[in-house]
Amino acid sequence: MIVTNNPYNARIIDLPLAVGKLRLKYSSRSTVETIPEALKRKHDNGQFLRIFHDAESTEHTLIRGSDGGIIAYHVPSAYLHQHGVNTDLYDTIERIHVKSLRQHKGAYRGEAVSRHYLPWCCYRKQPSISTEYMADGKPAQKFMEESQGLWEKASEIFQGVLPGKWRRLTEYPYPKGMQRMAGVWSGCALNIGSQSPVQTVVHRDVGESPFEYSCLTAFGDFQGADVELWEAEVSIELRPADLLLFLDACIHHSNTVVTGLRHSCVAFTPKNMYDWFVREYSASKELEISLRERRKIFQKNRKKTTESKKEKLEHVQQNGAGRTKKKRRPRGRTGKRRLDGEKGESKTL
Repeated sequence: MIVTNNPYNARIIDLPLAVGKLRLKYSSRSTVETIPEALKRKHDNGQFLRIFHDAESTEHTLIRGSDGGIIAYHVPSAYLHQHGVNTDLYDTIERIHVKSLRQHKGAYRGEAVSRHYLPWCCYRKQPSISTEYMADGKPAQKFMEESQGLWEKASEIFQGVLPGKWRRLTEYPYPKGMQRMAGVWSGCALNIGSQSPVQTVVHRDVGESPFEYSCLTAFGDFQGADVELWEAEVSIELRPADLLLFLDACIHHSNTVVTGLRHSCVAFTPKNMYDWFVREYSASKELEISLRERRKIFQKNRKKTTESKKEKLEHVQQNGAGRTKKKRRPRGRTGKRRLDGEKGESKTL
């Protein structure tokens, strides 16, 4: 989606990374691919661009790709406070006492208790409310009730910045008696820091659509925990109750070292709900089909490029030892006299 408007007069940061290329590399089969060594070195050497903001500032930040697409959009908590949004949710989360933990499939994301509160279509043909939400009872309901103002404001901003994506999320109704639980999004994943503040390792959230944006926020009293978007080579400062809209299915992300008290939360719509829209409402799969075809071409071209580089390397290794160094032509007056002498010419008068 190309940025055609900027309704909140956000400062724009342009990056040399195309959103379209991120989607071409998307795969639903793995959550953690090997990070290239060159990218690891840049990260370890502190070469990622650090994007920060003043604690009292209400200015939004739009991070734009080279093709005009939005990679991420940051909203400071000061803006939310200015509009009367309740962001004091840390104590509400503290009241959630998990009785039993279920083992989740997928990548290890860090030491935290992860709870999913949403309608989804994960293990059944029809959507249902997540088992974790039902099991956690009234404390979970209380958190979702008290966070509604936050998700409504986040949805309002999302609609202004990416109206097409907003329409895609709201186009089809949920089953009777069921509704979206986090504004425009189906619900949220709550990461509760049990003995230590939540700090996630590098991963992608492939259970979500590569075309949609999720909304990340965090609560508590903490320092650090900047959000690192690896392919974009940026580190975004995320203070308590700040919002970050980004393509978490397409881009590897993690957060820096954190100290203090911190719980994080991500509002999202799982991909299985879009699959249900297709089955229930015959929703268009044009975007997915187009991406699938472009990915085939992209992977084919990448394979050719890799094979070509491999052949050149093998050729150099096989023939490099037999090469002779080209004789360098002597330069300057001394070199000219030596060259003339080799030709049998005399420069004496």
